[in-house]
Amino acid sequence: MNPESKIFERVRAGFGSDARTLRTVVRFPLWLALALMVPWYCPNIRAATHYVSILDSTYSPNELAINVGDTVTWTQDDITTEHSVTSLDDIFDSNTLSPGDVYSLVFNVAGFFPYYCTHHGLSMSGFIVVSDSAENDPPDTPVNVLPVNNASNQPVAVQLRAGGFSDPDSIDFHGASQWVVRYASNSAVVVDSGVVTGVNLTNYSPAGLFEGTTYDWQVRYQDGRGLWSGYSTATRFTTLVAVSAQGSGLRGSYNNTVDFLAPLVVVTNATVDFTWGNTRPHRRITADDFAVRWEGSLLPQFTQPYQIQFQYQGRARVWVNNQLLINEWQGCGFSQTRRGAVSLVAGQLAPVRVEYTADPAGAQAILRWTASPNLPLEVIPTARLFPPAP
Repeated sequence: MNPESKIFERVRAGFGSDARTLRTVVRFPLWLALALMVPWYCPNIRAATHYVSILDSTYSPNELAINVGDTVTWTQDDITTEHSVTSLDDIFDSNTLSPGDVYSLVFNVAGFFPYYCTHHGLSMSGFIVVSDSAENDPPDTPVNVLPVNNASNQPVAVQLRAGGFSDPDSIDFHGASQWVVRYASNSAVVVDSGVVTGVNLTNYSPAGLFEGTTYDWQVRYQDGRGLWSGYSTATRFTTLVAVSAQGSGLRGSYNNTVDFLAPLVVVTNATVDFTWGNTRPHRRITADDFAVRWEGSLLPQFTQPYQIQFQYQGRARVWVNNQLLINEWQGCGFSQTRRGAVSLVAGQLAPVRVEYTADPAGAQAILRWTASPNLPLEVIPTARLFPPAP
């Protein structure tokens, strides 16, 4: 045997009386074999055992922070397939684990140990961070990002967002977050998330908020080895009072020329859904290339991105929520559609403006929307359209 090698042992146990011990010879450099040997070679009164379940082709948890001398035990709970626990840098390998098998390993050296399943590739992976517990520092205090401080008109389903995780220990990772929301008036706690784990730890949507109420919120982060940061500096937001009234349409200003400041005709159009062809929209409009400006507000039902579509023949510009979504002012002699995306908040009026000039060969103007790419577009209904305040 090579004097720079050691025998590394793993125990593989099955269900019930079918338990057995399998010894696999794997050759390692002497220093690494000594580091990863069983605990009696490097006693540690603080040593702990951490368990990772292999289920649904996932390691759970797939990120684990432990101390030097701790044991990690993987249990193969996936009854439908085989897996492995294989180091990316060939330090350890469980070989194939059948359903019910158990694989244990003691880590007696600090470091970062990524691993994966040889049967499923890098899409099934995890890592172990091994540290000297005496060296662990708490994470840096996070920073509140959104809503910005003193933001108003926030939805009751507001999304809180904090800055990224940062830790003086470069190999540590973001293990958990805790979010707290208080009434601004008396500091009473409205929402305490408790310990939140998972994949998206810098965003949180608290439940149970009320309309027209001001809140303060904070968050703290936990590193993979269990130390918490301090709470972030509190910032404040106020939820909106959702509009409950029914809309009546948009104000339409018509003229024979592109002059929206001195229109010949001003009406309230219940919807923007017109296919005029060669007819004219009003007896006072005599030009084939007449112009219209519709303006007012939209009232979205959901808080999410909306697709806004305008079908037209001629020239068109569309603004929603003060964003120019469609800008086709070169002119088109046939019917065409253009669309843009904009984020809207449920119950909060969003300003809308449409400027349109008809083509002499025919006129068409139809304004549609959808709250999901999987839902069909619809003409924006009257109940969701509001003219400008007088």
